[in-house]
Amino acid sequence: MMKIFTKVQNKTIASVKKYLSLPLLLFIFVFLFSTRTFAQAPLKVIVPDVTVSCNDTVSLAVTIQDFDSILTSKFILKWDSTELKFVSLSKLNTTLFLNVNSNFGPGLNAWKAGKPLIFLYTEPSLNGISLPDNDTLFVLKFIATDTIGQTTHLLKDDSGDDVIKLNGEALVQYSGGNVLLKDIIPPVINCPSNLTVSTLPGLNSIVLTGSGNPSYTDNCDPALDLSYYITGNTQATGTGNANGTTLNTGQNVIHYVVKDDDNNKDTCTLNVQVNFTPGNNPSSDTINFKIPTLTADCNGNVDFPILVENYKGIASTRLFFGIRQI
Repeated sequence: MMKIFTKVQNKTIASVKKYLSLPLLLFIFVFLFSTRTFAQAPLKVIVPDVTVSCNDTVSLAVTIQDFDSILTSKFILKWDSTELKFVSLSKLNTTLFLNVNSNFGPGLNAWKAGKPLIFLYTEPSLNGISLPDNDTLFVLKFIATDTIGQTTHLLKDDSGDDVIKLNGEALVQYSGGNVLLKDIIPPVINCPSNLTVSTLPGLNSIVLTGSGNPSYTDNCDPALDLSYYITGNTQATGTGNANGTTLNTGQNVIHYVVKDDDNNKDTCTLNVQVNFTPGNNPSSDTINFKIPTLTADCNGNVDFPILVENYKGIASTRLFFGIRQI
């Protein structure tokens, strides 16, 4: 630091020495030295606050303000490598002719291992250099791997600041760098193929079976919530698969909804056409068995004819008879 001051001071004094008397020269020397030790406007290093989805790649532009008459500047940025995985350093400032090998350390492999990034720049002519406010120094790229809903940070290491302007030293003022990990990408769901089914003879509904399962994935959440609601000729809601639900004849639309932990949703639809099958319904129609009342002589044989009505669509029947003496 003192070497840079000495060079600047010698250069300034040499340029005015031949025109000034010794007392005036001494006064200017004291004035220049005092202005160099006077506090300067801080160099502002700014990183945006961002919201990203898990395992997303995020680019953080490191911009500056009050980069005025800079002779040398140094600062250190650090991060938690378990939450931000370093990918690359890019878009180096062209006005400063930044170079990844000479202006940044300790290097790519070290950053990937979680080591802090050291930025160091020295203006070669010692005349000082300025950049417009909000100019980009460089861009850091990371993969966000923190827990959903948590905020991780790109931080400045306060022990590494070293900024000298033509008129004195300056502090480094840092802001931003907050990375909120939020699941902002909805899951994706795909429904099975549409179905056309028929009722049993005479029935006005079916119990849905064999419709298949919807498939769904998410970039973050391995355990998604699946639900459904049915519109059309049947009105119903439920969780999980709709198999086992009773559907009325006609057109029925099953709307499957999948939701992740951050309430992002995706939907798909399954159309089920239920056709009515004409005929008698063995489960709802009554089968009538009729035995007539007969008279017979004492000790005579009696034949009881058993009559049946509405005996249709029956697979098997069992009857029990008893004789009661009156």
